[in-house]
Amino acid sequence: MIRYIYLSLTAVVAAALATSPSAADTDPLAKYVGSDRPIVIFAPDRYDNRLREQIGRFSIHRREFRDRDVVVVEIGGPFMRDRGNAVPHGPIMREKFGIRDDEFAIFLVGKDGDVKHRLGEVTDAQVFYDLIDQMPMRRQELGLE
Repeated sequence: MIRYIYLSLTAVVAAALATSPSAADTDPLAKYVGSDRPIVIFAPDRYDNRLREQIGRFSIHRREFRDRDVVVVEIGGPFMRDRGNAVPHGPIMREKFGIRDDEFAIFLVGKDGDVKHRLGEVTDAQVFYDLIDQMPMRRQELGLE
């Protein structure tokens, strides 16, 4: 009897999950909460010179970003590049962050999922190091608090 109830409950949960939108569909950054600090870069399209320059500036700092649990997310036009994978979440992300299709912006998001800083121009990686290293959670990770 108990086994039957367990199997029925499992079937109900599986059916509910199959019909409800996934967390990635409603909030593509949800998977990073508690583990990573996303830097989200918005550009009008994936060929935007500012996007390319920003990615270039970040590319030589991979180790430092990894040490700070940073993941870089690119939004170019309708596509979002997330850890090398292109997914069509650009419009969802633009709506979530209030970014127009023709706008360039960079957001630093904390491990708690909240926006910590917004910038409107190409920025050196050191700016992000400084912002992250002052965060209370980062200071705890370093044993400073």
